[in-house]
Amino acid sequence: MVRFLCSSKKEKEMKLAMKLLVAVALIVCASAEARAQAGTLPLDHFMCYKAKPPKGTPKFVPISEVMLWDQFERVTFEVKKPLGICNPAQKFEEPVYDAKTHLKAYAIKAMRDSAKPTERESLVKDQFHRNGLRMLTKRAQILLVPTSKDLGNVVPPPPDPATHVVDHFMCYKAKPPKGMKWDKVTGVKVEDQFLQPKLYNLLPRWLCNPADKYWQGKVEPRHIPQRHLLCYIARPAKGQPKHEPRRVSVNNQFGSEVLDTVKEDIFCIPAEKEIIVPQPTCGDNAVNQASEQCDGADDNACPGQCKPDCTCPTTEPFCGDGTVNQPSEECDPPGSVCAGGFGICSTDCKCNETDIFSATTAQVEVRFPNGASEIINMSGPTTVEVRLGGISDMDGDGREEVETEMLQLELTGTSPMLGPVNVRLNPTMPSRGMIKEQTNNTPGVLDLPPLAPSGLADSFFDVFFDIEVAGQTLHNQQPKHMRTVITHKPPAEGETYEDPTPIELYDENGRPTGITLVGAHHTPNPPHDLCGNGRVDPGELCDWSANPPTCACSTLVVVGSCGNDCRTCYGCP
Repeated sequence: MVRFLCSSKKEKEMKLAMKLLVAVALIVCASAEARAQAGTLPLDHFMCYKAKPPKGTPKFVPISEVMLWDQFERVTFEVKKPLGICNPAQKFEEPVYDAKTHLKAYAIKAMRDSAKPTERESLVKDQFHRNGLRMLTKRAQILLVPTSKDLGNVVPPPPDPATHVVDHFMCYKAKPPKGMKWDKVTGVKVEDQFLQPKLYNLLPRWLCNPADKYWQGKVEPRHIPQRHLLCYIARPAKGQPKHEPRRVSVNNQFGSEVLDTVKEDIFCIPAEKEIIVPQPTCGDNAVNQASEQCDGADDNACPGQCKPDCTCPTTEPFCGDGTVNQPSEECDPPGSVCAGGFGICSTDCKCNETDIFSATTAQVEVRFPNGASEIINMSGPTTVEVRLGGISDMDGDGREEVETEMLQLELTGTSPMLGPVNVRLNPTMPSRGMIKEQTNNTPGVLDLPPLAPSGLADSFFDVFFDIEVAGQTLHNQQPKHMRTVITHKPPAEGETYEDPTPIELYDENGRPTGITLVGAHHTPNPPHDLCGNGRVDPGELCDWSANPPTCACSTLVVVGSCGNDCRTCYGCP
């Protein structure tokens, strides 16, 4: 433990700084009260209008390589064209909770070589269907993106993700199971920014799941995964006035656009969803369930006759028989070295490699509400899982990648202003990443030493963390996107992940604190001779070989005595 002996004058200065920090943080929290409560507010209803750009305006340029994943699928899409704009709307007398955040609808299409879609059945409940509607869906066709909107031709800035908790939504065209029929919901009163109260007849059509989005190197995770939308075809009831076209200017991450509305299209209602697990189909002469290895007495999947429970008589279990003979297997037997000589086969025959770094170093810059900032040196263990067995070209750009996940991050350090600091992974938000080779010389192999003779790879992690400091636990809602180029797997000595983007820190109640994490550096495999190299490196408080030897005492650098571990200072005033 590092112990600082501070004078009474220094103690008074630190207490004054703490009072100033708390006062400014309270002001920031009060001004952001609406944002602090957003996570607990209900999701709004949305009235969506078909819209088109005015004549003479530039055409929308399709956007490729947008990776989306929800509870159903993980697919790379091309965003083909905009379809319309969705206003937060009032149904009957229910209020609107977030009048600023709109949704823009885009048509999307899965890119080539995407996995085939799987039909799924869900039970979807909303205010009109308390017992639920059974729905069949197959492949997402519409993406709803959080969007800002103004009336007229003046384009607003895009919405700030830190000011709302409206998710992206992947929308699936839905149909009732065979033999079932959905009834219309009639006489629903809706009001939004465009119109006075108006009555509509509604018919279910789209199931919209909250989704994570990965585009241009940035992951935007779902805020509230349990909040869905059930979207209905919306047709004005008999005798209702026609829609009067309106010009709107919209803006989001995909760019700005001026649109003219055409007519009402769909009305989206907050919903809950349960996936219906299919009943066993053993005996239908088709291998169509994960539990089946064969089906039917004449199934050629078995060396002998298929058993009544649709398992094979002589080859159970597959995982552990020494042969990779099932689609779910990446290696066999468990405990063996994976193909290529790297990674160990797990008990479920998956090929993963775990990289354990016992002494990583980090350096973070923190900015406080009063404008003051400081740099904190930290160190501690990190563990990373690399899913080598799942190598593939996920986005179709000709370069292969593997998914990674940070399983452990335990960093400790000392803030001159606030004292001891501990950083850990947020247990509720996975910190996932990716290693993507820069050149694909050998298909099926990550072209990076020691898996290949040579090569470079882009690597990143989207890190969600908890920070314990001054009796509080702070966290980030926007991931810290740490990235670098690596020459080796695991990273070679000195290869450092960095992110200069400022992100705000929130308290345990989800309120912004006014404290910002600015720059961050993390070196999984630091050089071994840092202590004693004559300079104060990340993870060190001093370096005893410096001439003269120096120690970092609070915010001052003074002549002192440095311990042999380069982390203990003696002689501070």
